[in-house]
Amino acid sequence: MNFIEGKNFAEIKKENTDRELDEELSIQEEDKLEMKTLGLINDDDNSVGRVHIGLLSALELSPGAHVEVKKKQIKSQENG
Repeated sequence: MNFIEGKNFAEIKKENTDRELDEELSIQEEDKLEMKTLGLINDDDNSVGRVHIGLLSALELSPGAHVEVKKKQIKSQENG
């Protein structure tokens, strides 16, 4: 989560969550109804988990909302 000058925690959480969702999914803004934070994810079993904590959230969408996964280029280990 990135700090945003002049914003409270709820605003910072929303802007960062929106950014993360937008990186992965295509959802029309009007289809996003309510974001609920459900809990925290903490996994100290690996080096990344030891220095990060995750927020588990659920986004309620309007009926009939269209969600599309944005394609990511996956770099093959064989190709370099």
